[in-house]
Amino acid sequence: MGMTRGYSALKDYKKATEYALKALPQAPDKVNKDNVMRILQLLQDGKDVN
Repeated sequence: MGMTRGYSALKDYKKATEYALKALPQAPDKVNKDNVMRILQLLQDGKDVN
């Protein structure tokens, strides 16, 4: 998720999405998975996640 936030800050939402997708299966519980899904939606909408 750190790389996701970093690329999002640089406005590289495509690269940020790649890292968020890698983070999703590693999320330890439902709360964290839901947060990654929320971040993925923001990135798809072209919005910064920070």
